[in-house]
Amino acid sequence: MWLARHKTLGTWRAVKVIRRVEFDDERPFRREFEGIRHYEPISRTHPNLVGILHVGGNEAGFYYVMELADAVRTGPLAGQDAEGSLTALGCPVEPDDYVPRTLRADLKGRGQFTAEETVRLGRALAGALAHLHAHALVHRDVKPSNIIFVEGVLKLADIGLVTDISDSRSFVGTEGYMPRKGRARPRPIAMRWARSCTN
Repeated sequence: MWLARHKTLGTWRAVKVIRRVEFDDERPFRREFEGIRHYEPISRTHPNLVGILHVGGNEAGFYYVMELADAVRTGPLAGQDAEGSLTALGCPVEPDDYVPRTLRADLKGRGQFTAEETVRLGRALAGALAHLHAHALVHRDVKPSNIIFVEGVLKLADIGLVTDISDSRSFVGTEGYMPRKGRARPRPIAMRWARSCTN
């Protein structure tokens, strides 16, 4: 993952580069490319999914440009937004000190959320997952460090782990965040509940 700045506009973005030589065989490389290919068209159709702004590459590898997470600010001048986060919205990115604001960073900095904040964040995340599932996609590693904030808005990130809902060839995730009984598939009832949470 790279921090990049547009040469003309000066805007900051996140860029992920995936090289074929970094994979033992073709299958996981193709799976990640196919996941991005399916995710990109819907990435900007839900407010809680990180937006893909550009994809490019060739047989040797590919890259994609995404929205950049807010920066965590922990110094005495950081200030707090309306929700008490450690991020001062609108602060310029300092490349040498940039740390992305994730749900994990917020939990570490604050300790815990209020019940109201927890429900609001949970509804946003459930809505993002329901939107993925409605487009026959799943995210294989939902955890606090893969949830970022962009201009204060919660967004599901690490989209290299998004794949087709029918893909059962791989078992990917972080221990402690995976189903205890192995792979799980989204069930219609769970998707209906998630959709109702976003209304």
